[in-house]
Amino acid sequence: MQVPTEKVQDGVPPVLQGKYWAVTIRGSKNVQPTHEYFYTTKDGFVAKHTKDGNFTAKWMIYRQMEDNDYILNGSDTKDLSMAYWIFIEPNKNWTKIKIGYTHLPINQSLKHYPSYYCRSTATRVSKVTAILH
Repeated sequence: MQVPTEKVQDGVPPVLQGKYWAVTIRGSKNVQPTHEYFYTTKDGFVAKHTKDGNFTAKWMIYRQMEDNDYILNGSDTKDLSMAYWIFIEPNKNWTKIKIGYTHLPINQSLKHYPSYYCRSTATRVSKVTAILH
């Protein structure tokens, strides 16, 4: 799938800067839930405790879609031949988002539409919670 490029912008969307999110993953009833944390910096995207471990994407570009969803793309800081695609679908007041991501070679296109990747619901958390965990 090709992402249209007519409204692609450099950096991180201002509406996402300074926002911190947590996804709660519930296991069986005898196991404590785990948490994944996501946040943006002025020039990057940080994910902690995901199924793929911790990662940072830098040198970001993004596009705001007609329905207010966002597609972000940034280079993997550990392997510059790879890129992270991050997909965010906010609710109306940004208290929750649906979030997803994929990790692909830098010259490979997406195989699915963004909604395919947005499988986790994240809620806002404090900066301290997101950074310290």
